[in-house]
Amino acid sequence: MARKSPKQENLKDLWPGQSVELLKALHILTRDGALNADSRRKLKQVLHLVQLLRPPLDRLFETQEAPRLADLGAGKSYLGFILYDLIFLAKGKGEVVAVETRGPLMEGA
Repeated sequence: MARKSPKQENLKDLWPGQSVELLKALHILTRDGALNADSRRKLKQVLHLVQLLRPPLDRLFETQEAPRLADLGAGKSYLGFILYDLIFLAKGKGEVVAVETRGPLMEGA
């Protein structure tokens, strides 16, 4: 099977069950739902990291009643929001706390 080019790859291929409103709020999607090349790259990167974090987070959820994850140096907190949406919200417990000290990023939050 041929691999899709980035232009053919749509959001549902990248993130089945995606939260479109979350992606719009993070400015990954435009108001009309478009996904540009830079946003596609960033989303793929974050989703890959989520897949790497999923096994230890699953173990954490097995042992903790209300797990708490700290996203240190959160930046714009793409990872934190997407982790919450895909894992914490789906499990119905726990929280993600984003920590950022860089002024320009804090002002944009």
